[in-house]
Amino acid sequence: MKVLANDTDRSVIEKNKRFKFVKLKTLLENSDIVTLHIPLNTKNSNFFSEEKFSHLKNDCVFINTSRGGVTDEISLIKILKSKKIRYAGLDVFKNEPLINPEFIRLENTLITNHTAGKTEESRRRISGYIFDKISRTFE
Repeated sequence: MKVLANDTDRSVIEKNKRFKFVKLKTLLENSDIVTLHIPLNTKNSNFFSEEKFSHLKNDCVFINTSRGGVTDEISLIKILKSKKIRYAGLDVFKNEPLINPEFIRLENTLITNHTAGKTEESRRRISGYIFDKISRTFE
């Protein structure tokens, strides 16, 4: 598989030499599967907008497992209804735990619960973080 990537953080680019980093528009126009992995902040709110969706290939699969707020859900629903893209896989939504009911009606959308914090490694890391905070409080 040929992996294209895009990032604005030079350290991420330096750490991931096995990926071919390209301009975002090039990535969107040439990828069969697009996965989104960015934090939610004021800069990234609705980052994946109608304009970006318009550059996806017609048979593309779009996956968002980062944060719901980075995707313009109305634009995503519109593009899924029009069948411009093949499929969407989502485990994050803007108004969790509420999900826009339009997603549930779409046959070309897979919805799962956000499982990022449910791995053994994540639970260990979270437990260590909490223990550290409690320990510092009582020092």
